[in-house]
Amino acid sequence: MKTEALLANLERTAVAVDILPEHEVLLEISEPQVGVHHDTERLLREIHHTYVGWTETLPELHRRAMNDVYLYSRHPRGPEGLAVYGDLYRKAATEAVPENLRADAMRSWLAYLKKIVSTDQERLATNRSAVAQSLDQMMPIVAGSSHLAAESSSRLRQLVVLLGEVDGLTSERDQAAAVLRSALGQLYGLWLELDDPAEWFRAFVGIDAAVPATVVSISHETLRALRAQLAGFAAGDTSIPADITTFPDYSTITRAYLATAEGLGGAVDARTRWLCKVLGEELLSPIHERALWSLARFCNTLVTHADRAQFERFIGDVFAALRSAGDSYGAPHLDLVRRIGVAVLNGPRPSWADMVIDEILTLDFQRPDFSGFTDDWSVRVNPNHLKNIRAMLAIIGANPGAANRLLAALVIHLESGGVFIADTDLFQKDVSQLLAADIAPVYHQVRSLLRRLPVYFSEIGA
Repeated sequence: MKTEALLANLERTAVAVDILPEHEVLLEISEPQVGVHHDTERLLREIHHTYVGWTETLPELHRRAMNDVYLYSRHPRGPEGLAVYGDLYRKAATEAVPENLRADAMRSWLAYLKKIVSTDQERLATNRSAVAQSLDQMMPIVAGSSHLAAESSSRLRQLVVLLGEVDGLTSERDQAAAVLRSALGQLYGLWLELDDPAEWFRAFVGIDAAVPATVVSISHETLRALRAQLAGFAAGDTSIPADITTFPDYSTITRAYLATAEGLGGAVDARTRWLCKVLGEELLSPIHERALWSLARFCNTLVTHADRAQFERFIGDVFAALRSAGDSYGAPHLDLVRRIGVAVLNGPRPSWADMVIDEILTLDFQRPDFSGFTDDWSVRVNPNHLKNIRAMLAIIGANPGAANRLLAALVIHLESGGVFIADTDLFQKDVSQLLAADIAPVYHQVRSLLRRLPVYFSEIGA
């Protein structure tokens, strides 16, 4: 049965799709390969549709482009076909919604260019024009977006290195180096807007402490000097080192923050404060998961050996960072919450339980957010919803009597926001572990919780 809303939606999206004539060369080249031709036509129709589903289309574009490089490189019109895929990446990098997909498109585009350069050396002299065309298209994108410039700087550097290793591609190498120079200049500008990591180090370790080389390499003083060098390089100053690949890119800078934390060694207090500061910076999101993993390792040590003041500072810093995570809050964050909660409620100092539970209750609960089905009829649901329930159950199971407030909060969250657990999630194991704990002090609350979960035989498969 088609409702009025469904009919209206179908009418809105049922628009004619016109593939650009210059893009039809992909269909001509792939025509002898029936399966490839069919998939390519479907991809082109999706990308040229008024309402592009970029979340599904971008991975398909990258899969098709990477798999078919050799096919196109061997065709007389191969350079045109390879260039068309570059143009499709350009479209994704400038139009994809949500906007975080545009950084994925840039990284995929650069991986595609590396694939062209490294796949078919015999035809590279002919296919190099596709690389040059893509780099021409990429320059204004990088120059116009600091975020995309930062995200693409690491793969740009890799491309420059690769082009420098292949004979006869000097012009393309210089072209890629110019794009990289623009990206690095914007990257350093973004980093100079953050707090100086050298000041972080002095604040956490001591004002008179010697700043290690890893921090010096990413300090504001160093980045200003590097940006000045790039400006001189762009102006043709021959005193500037010609090898721009020696300049730190996005990955190099983020790794320096992790290396600094590792270098703090046994200074647990300074190390945890540094990692919490890392979690508070959006630009450092590529290393947030590693930072969370490092913090999780300290839980048992702190619960066992730290004094109350030190532990309170640790808990305050960690949960402040978790609350600031925003949309990036996910499985690694929930795993840290679970490990802290279990370590405290199951540890030698249960009197600290209220402190931790108070902080856990300030975090947003991950609701199911059911939003329909995918093309293959898989459900669209918040993947962190089940992880949040499991984390809460693990903490409650560590000491049910001490976690009675957390148990009550979980019941309220499930009652108000709903619950979505698939039969294939094997959730009954988590419930069994809870029931195996000492639930006598909160028996009725546990029964109330279980009524809201699909764990009874009459509900499984319903």
